[in-house]
Amino acid sequence: MNRKSIIISLLAVFLLPLASLRAQDIMSLYFMETIPQLSRINPAMQPRANVYVALPSTSFTFRSDLGVRDFLQKNGSERVTPVDANFDYNKFNRRMGKSWNIDMGMDVTPIGFGFRTKRNGYFTFNISVKTDMRNDIPAHLFKLTETGIKGSLNLSTLRQKTIAYKQISIGYSRELNDRLTLGANVRPLFGLAAISTDLRKFDINFNKEQWNFALEGDVYVSGPLDVTPTANNDFPKYELRDIDGDVGIDYAKSFSNPGIAVDLGAVYKLTNRLTLSAALNNLGLIFWGNDLHNISGSGSFDFRGVEMNDPDQNWDTYFDDLGKQFETALNYETGTGKSFTTSLTPQVYLGAEYELTQALSVGLLSRSLLLLNGIHQEFNLSANIQPYRRGAFNINVTQNIRGGTYAGFGGTFYLGPLQIYLLSDFPILRVSYVSTNKDGSIPEHGRFFRGSDLENFGLNGGIIPLPERFKGMSFMAGVNLVFGKKGFRNRPMLDR
Repeated sequence: MNRKSIIISLLAVFLLPLASLRAQDIMSLYFMETIPQLSRINPAMQPRANVYVALPSTSFTFRSDLGVRDFLQKNGSERVTPVDANFDYNKFNRRMGKSWNIDMGMDVTPIGFGFRTKRNGYFTFNISVKTDMRNDIPAHLFKLTETGIKGSLNLSTLRQKTIAYKQISIGYSRELNDRLTLGANVRPLFGLAAISTDLRKFDINFNKEQWNFALEGDVYVSGPLDVTPTANNDFPKYELRDIDGDVGIDYAKSFSNPGIAVDLGAVYKLTNRLTLSAALNNLGLIFWGNDLHNISGSGSFDFRGVEMNDPDQNWDTYFDDLGKQFETALNYETGTGKSFTTSLTPQVYLGAEYELTQALSVGLLSRSLLLLNGIHQEFNLSANIQPYRRGAFNINVTQNIRGGTYAGFGGTFYLGPLQIYLLSDFPILRVSYVSTNKDGSIPEHGRFFRGSDLENFGLNGGIIPLPERFKGMSFMAGVNLVFGKKGFRNRPMLDR
């Protein structure tokens, strides 16, 4: 096994356990005033329908700072990997920032409703269950492939946070005058389960004789988990508690672990055709105080290397033993009463919409996610077709400031008062192929090619289909009952 193979193996050891993958709203929804759920993104935006009842809906989001193309960079007609001398680490680090963020979120909303009130107000209410999952992978980890095994690594930005919670959203917006509308959503939160890590120290120092690992941190858990200390200072045993039947129902109905979140929004009509808008969402915290468990660990471990040329070496046994040595070198403490707090990730939206006709508009939207290790910025340009009858459509394109341009779409149609809608950001529209070695591994100088080139491409090994540009995907689907979708009879929403 050569040095490059060792480095790739170490990366796999670190990254694979973190593949368990926080959620963000669907950008395609922002200017779709025919879909009542747009008030979730900007609470000042009033749906066109006078009254609506939201039947079950679901949404899913996934986002990653890095994609396949970032790890297989284009170099002439070939692709190079991070272990190649021609790999551009300046470009790679600009895309990643201080850490590689991988987020995933799900939202299930069983019921909601909204209606227009007197004095140009709009009231909304919905109940939902949400899950947000987040991983931060330290940028320092990739120094192993950039500079090799030397110096030191600071991996204290390694984080994992998963929270599942229920929320009740109560929203109200009001047109203060012919130009300005303000709105807010107040969301009481009730935590179901959470796991959050806090690493105060995670350093690896390299020298010719040994590697030194130093670790100090905590893991906080709230949920149906049993943690049991073990003898010989081994890592504590943990297992999920059985919550089937009535126990699971009681757990889901619980109103423990309270929290609160607020969304704020504003809409301003600059001219009869140009409308500006802004929203600040997800200002919130959850206080976890029920079914608590915490594990604290600290200590250091010296790794003195291994003889790579030993033909009798059993690598499975070796790495199992190495992991046990690392565990026993740390000092663990477990507890069951240490409360903790998790925050939601704030989001800032800035939008501008210009009406070309009564049914056609174009919109420009900026979204900023205020992350712990920096700001994730995207810009979205959309065309919105929203006539009186039949349905409405949105097509858009998003530019990620760290690289990547992606398409999106949204659509809704009516069957009487029944409205069905589907929206998606960053759908996978193209799959490329990369050549492999005979053993199935990707060569240091790989090549991407289209499916139409397969017959003319000389292959020494095989091919792997990869979504080359994929860095994220979001979709939202649901059903509403809408009444008065044209707006007030004496002031239809389209006649501005």
